[in-house]
Amino acid sequence: MELEQIVAGGNTRVAACMAGTGMAEPAFTVPDSDGYPHEYASSVPVIDGDATEPVILIGLSKAGGGTIGKAYSGSWAYTVLCDGIPVIVAADLGGSPARGTHEEMTRILADFLAVAGESLAHRGDESDYSREYDAAARDSLAAAYERLSAFAGGLS
Repeated sequence: MELEQIVAGGNTRVAACMAGTGMAEPAFTVPDSDGYPHEYASSVPVIDGDATEPVILIGLSKAGGGTIGKAYSGSWAYTVLCDGIPVIVAADLGGSPARGTHEEMTRILADFLAVAGESLAHRGDESDYSREYDAAARDSLAAAYERLSAFAGGLS
């Protein structure tokens, strides 16, 4: 499925690429819990160019607003889309004194989700994360943990 189809299917809108970040990202946005575009959006690349893999998009915003490229501490809201469908919408990232840019916090989130996904993939209902997510989120995380881990490590 083409990214444009996913963007349209996920109620996102085509927007300007994150200007000034130096990142070569497709032009898209990811909606927050109120339907407004997150401040920052990134796609999680497929491994080995597998076109059958779902399109995973992560949108992230600094609570209270932020500027792309500046580092902030505090809370962050995020949405994870899998093939245009929101599988995780939350505002529980952060809360520590650590500072990060939108890109850095997206990779920190991806790393956490990779750990949760690996646990769900290998332990299923026995995973500590099984009660933290609904069925769609559990399935998506379990299927994509290797991609999330590679993205978090900057390998993709």
